[in-house]
Amino acid sequence: MDQTPLAAKVLSACLESHQWDQSAIAKQSGVNRAVVSFHLTGARPIRDDHLSAYCRCLDAEEKARLVSAWLRDALAPEDAATVLDPGTHRLQEEVRAWRPGLTDRQKSQLEFWASRLVADPDLAEIFDIITRRAGWQG
Repeated sequence: MDQTPLAAKVLSACLESHQWDQSAIAKQSGVNRAVVSFHLTGARPIRDDHLSAYCRCLDAEEKARLVSAWLRDALAPEDAATVLDPGTHRLQEEVRAWRPGLTDRQKSQLEFWASRLVADPDLAEIFDIITRRAGWQG
């Protein structure tokens, strides 16, 4: 029976879809080529820092598949079932919807900026530009 970790299989499929070899993903991700080889063969589990490096090279759907596979490999089955939907291999709705709470200081900062942005249209425009440049698309 094949004992290759699911994350290794998903990573391999991503390489194939991009027509990348191990050297290409190593160069793009910054992960040593020998380590990439160990990951792809299942000889070494993918660590979280390497997972993050691989994700920087992949599109959104590939990232989701790789992280889901990595969680299935890393978590005990009962924990994986708590985090991932068994049918779709996607995050459970409760997990997907969770956001960390804001500290009192962060809430105060947001209130400060909200009042300043309402009062100063030029500042609001600058803030809007910075926000878009940072990646917000709402």
